Amino acid sequence: MLRNIFTVISISLLLLFSGCAPLILGAGAAGGYLASADSVEASFDVTRDEAYKISRKIILDKGEILEEDEQAGFINGYVVNTNVKIYIEETTPSTTKVRVSGRRFLTPDISTAQNILMTISKQLL
Repeated sequence: MLRNIFTVISISLLLLFSGCAPLILGAGAAGGYLASADSVEASFDVTRDEAYKISRKIILDKGEILEEDEQAGFINGYVVNTNVKIYIEETTPSTTKVRVSGRRFLTPDISTAQNILMTISKQLL
């Protein structure tokens, strides 16, 4: 329970920070959280398939999927006027890294990327 609270707080802090330099925050379920100019990533103690399924559902709930490749762990969608790309990578059989990037009119949209990752995190925890 404490780990879940810490994870949500850590991701919430991501909403406060966005800049060009990467920002590493805390240790979550399976690692830290990283934020850069246009992407955020986090590791979760779930399988790759579970992370893919939840990520796909979140994009469909908030917008539309433009392209996807389940084998490669890639989802390209359109959410709130932003092109959102999600990359899902299995780091161990029970740990998965999820990276979300957002671009609006060719410029970074970190707030949308953070919002999507926060929603994914809430569903996975």
